[in-house]
Amino acid sequence: MDAGHFIPRSNMSTRYNEFNVNAQCKFCNQSLLGNIINYREELIAKYGGSKWRELLMIQHETKKYTKFELQIMIDHYTDLVKSLKKQKC
Repeated sequence: MDAGHFIPRSNMSTRYNEFNVNAQCKFCNQSLLGNIINYREELIAKYGGSKWRELLMIQHETKKYTKFELQIMIDHYTDLVKSLKKQKC
């Protein structure tokens, strides 16, 4: 599995948005350039049309993360991974 992005990850305003990043098979993500049509349909089915429209809107914003913001995200996802590992065991 890959971390597939509906809006390309080069777009910093949506790069780390949890609604924009979803598990995607390597073939679709790498060989089919994200298989974007099916990705869009699944994204709408999973989160609803309002989240899809929100992603389309915020992709045009300029975002430059501070070191503090990045550290907050690192800490959050480190804790989340630890919690998921505990649940799995």
